[in-house]
Amino acid sequence: MAIIISKPLTLQAMIDAIALSSQVKALTLAELTGDRMHGTTSDAVAIITPTKGNKEPYAGPATTIGKAITHAIYNALIRAYGTYTQGT
Repeated sequence: MAIIISKPLTLQAMIDAIALSSQVKALTLAELTGDRMHGTTSDAVAIITPTKGNKEPYAGPATTIGKAITHAIYNALIRAYGTYTQGT
């Protein structure tokens, strides 16, 4: 999973983004599969962000960035699961 953020992040904010993305992925997969799946064989996450400029200190679920990450991952998994189940 690649998380592309247009604002620079501190190391703490990058850690927040990685943790949040894993949590959202696990909860969404559990919701979609009736608690049969919580992860995938690869939980690799890349954070892509500029290095110059004022860095956002946090990216947890209560921040603007965290909310955007949550919505993006949730919606992407909903669409991907719908495409997968239509093909099976």
